[in-house]
Amino acid sequence: MIRYSTIKRLRSEVIPSARSVHQADGSSPLKVLGETWISFTWNGGELQFEGLAARNLHVDVVPGTPFMEANNVTICSAKCKVIVSDSTT
Repeated sequence: MIRYSTIKRLRSEVIPSARSVHQADGSSPLKVLGETWISFTWNGGELQFEGLAARNLHVDVVPGTPFMEANNVTICSAKCKVIVSDSTT
């Protein structure tokens, strides 16, 4: 998920979508305005983000498991680290 205003700030495109989603409480709907695909450059590598654009999201981006799988990102909770592509923390 990504906040619609963040997509606009990044000057990315939003494609219409018929998907609907709810917040973690299972009952509060998020207004989905469409989908977006964004590439980010970080530490010499490229990360791909595919997500739904929501107007009433409380944070800029919630990358989630699909982002982590697509970009080989893991979380080591015991060490409070995020590991990108098996090396960068």
